[in-house]
Amino acid sequence: MGEPLSLKTSDQWLVVLYSFLIQAVGIGIAIYCFATFSLPWLDEFGASRRDIMLTTFWLQLATGAISPFIGYAIDKYPIRRIVLIGLVFLLLSVWLASLASELWHIWLVYASVLPLASTLLGSLAGQTVIVRAFAEKRGVAFGISALGTNFGGLVFPLLAAMWIQDFGWREALLYLGLFAALIVLPLTLLVFKRKEIEDAVNLPAMNTMVEDDLTTREIVRTLRFWIPVVGVVPLSMSFSGIQFNLGGLVRDLGVANDIEITSQLTGVMVICMMLGKLFYGGMGDRVNHRILFWVANSLTAIALFLVMMSSSESSLTLGIVFLGLGTGGILPLLALTISSRFPMASFARVMGLSAITIPFGAMSPVLAGWAYDSFGTYNYLFIALMGIIILVSVMVYFLPRPTSAN
Repeated sequence: MGEPLSLKTSDQWLVVLYSFLIQAVGIGIAIYCFATFSLPWLDEFGASRRDIMLTTFWLQLATGAISPFIGYAIDKYPIRRIVLIGLVFLLLSVWLASLASELWHIWLVYASVLPLASTLLGSLAGQTVIVRAFAEKRGVAFGISALGTNFGGLVFPLLAAMWIQDFGWREALLYLGLFAALIVLPLTLLVFKRKEIEDAVNLPAMNTMVEDDLTTREIVRTLRFWIPVVGVVPLSMSFSGIQFNLGGLVRDLGVANDIEITSQLTGVMVICMMLGKLFYGGMGDRVNHRILFWVANSLTAIALFLVMMSSSESSLTLGIVFLGLGTGGILPLLALTISSRFPMASFARVMGLSAITIPFGAMSPVLAGWAYDSFGTYNYLFIALMGIIILVSVMVYFLPRPTSAN
């Protein structure tokens, strides 16, 4: 069996930094900034909350559809090329969205160009370079690099809120794109100037499993694929259901300056998700993955209950804290369980296939918006999600053991 190309420790941590920052840009802008922009869009287009939430539905539906193909491409083509193409799509996305005069124009961007940007320039590429650069301490590297999504979720919504207030939402989109380009382009050129890094991350690393070349049919017929993939569904549904409706939850409290408070609560969630990722990543190399799934699901169930019962900014904040600690496990748990149960040469493809459950997360904000428009509350969705968490927690008990050295 082939082994991952050996990298110096300094080069490995440069790869971690690169993974951290491209995930910060790709996810921070595409996902976390939505709650901040949703409020001016509600006012600008006179849309219902359900219609605003359809924006995220199209994004996640399209992301789930294209991710298997992007994963295949990442396994076949240089990472540098993948990331730079993603940056081009990101710049095109913010420019087109800034020209929107109807809500369906925003839908179109979120259903076509932005999914390409967030998939090419985001977690799929970021996690793949970690797998190929690390044979040991991979869980720690996953946990630290995955913090990038939350760092982006902390920085970009705050920048967006500031720019929206100072210049308007259209200009804020353009400034976000420029800021992203100033980070990704020079960093990519700098990192891949080092031949050792380029060789390591562009040659799929091989683990110690017997079956190195699994077909798609073989992958999707195994419990080691479906249990971790389904295991994160209630986490992603809870995260998207609350995160994308956070602006509405804040507005319902009747507080002044709801845009600022929404961005601040997004920051609280991000910090707690960062703590969660450090925990799950650090424990992932030492603790049974089933236990970590149970911890994440329990914390998320508590968060749903607290958000459901919130009647003030402080009680909503407490719910957001638990939500961040629980859903911080989504990326590291999925990456850890898959990387320790499938060949490294197929990691990006398996992770891409795992995105077929994204439509469930996509439905959550829309269902929440529908529940609010129909009944004046999000609570019916939150109760349903707590029930799903119980069912999935039972299923996780049957997660197969790792079949490769991690």
